[in-house]
Amino acid sequence: MSRTTRALGAAAALFLAGTAQAQTGAPAPGSLDPYYKVCRGTDPKCYNDWGAFASTPNKVLIYSRTAGPRHANLGPALGPGLNPALAPANAVQNGLIRLLAAEGIQADWTEDVARMTSLNGYKAIIFASPTRDALWDHAKTAAGGTQLDAARHALRQYMRRGGGFVGIHNAFGTEYNWPYYEGLLGNANFYDHG
Repeated sequence: MSRTTRALGAAAALFLAGTAQAQTGAPAPGSLDPYYKVCRGTDPKCYNDWGAFASTPNKVLIYSRTAGPRHANLGPALGPGLNPALAPANAVQNGLIRLLAAEGIQADWTEDVARMTSLNGYKAIIFASPTRDALWDHAKTAAGGTQLDAARHALRQYMRRGGGFVGIHNAFGTEYNWPYYEGLLGNANFYDHG
């Protein structure tokens, strides 16, 4: 096991253990960003845990849908539904599942945007190199051609309840036109390799 793998495993275990510790209070002065509607910083007063996930098992959801270029380490696109068959070339998903299992953390995985509307059974959602508008359900449109954003709404509500979010690599290269998501990433976006 590489040093990076051990560090990620330890960080995941620490994160999930930390979700059980209640933290209360108002955001620290100057830490609330009114445009992005997020609290910045590491001050415990920046975060509230209302115990919404206290009885949730140590389980995460790995989301790796690509709506644009796809990194080779994601392997072939996954089938619909939850926990579709993985090929050996799905290196990211297979690696995360092994890493998390070694820390006693269960994992589900999907690239099906419809599965992103029910997130409350997970202590954390891991965005593993998704691209472009990965949360839009391109197969469905509302009257007048407007895209439905049920997955965006579900993620926002999940985060408001105190859910965890982990963005890996190209998680910073997705959802460019959604200010809430950019705020979730700390006002950061990825536009090009150097």
